[in-house]
Amino acid sequence: MHSDPAAVWIAGQLQGRSQNRVLNASGLLIVGSTVAALSFNQPVLMAIPLGLAGLALWLYDFRPFAYLLWAATPLSVEIAVADSLSTDLPTEPLMLILAGAFLFWLVLRRKQVPWERFRNPVVTVLGLH
Repeated sequence: MHSDPAAVWIAGQLQGRSQNRVLNASGLLIVGSTVAALSFNQPVLMAIPLGLAGLALWLYDFRPFAYLLWAATPLSVEIAVADSLSTDLPTEPLMLILAGAFLFWLVLRRKQVPWERFRNPVVTVLGLH
């Protein structure tokens, strides 16, 4: 049994449901988003199933996103959004995803976190930064 609260919640939601029902719902979501993308001429709507799968993976285990960040860092490219604003893709969105995952992890496991490590002044200054 997995001890991660998010994984326990996901397993509880899937418990009692057959594998065929989950696959049918996934297939219906993929077909529905494809039909919506074609109907509204918005190809970005086809990313909905991928986004939901990514969210499920993020809730279950966010380490693959850390590995992806590690692998994507040498390939990052600076993109100018405006005259005075630019961002590095894909690393900066991945960093935001991992920061959110870390905060989510802290909330879920607040009793298991070794808080004495966070009382170091250097860690405190970095956290405030």
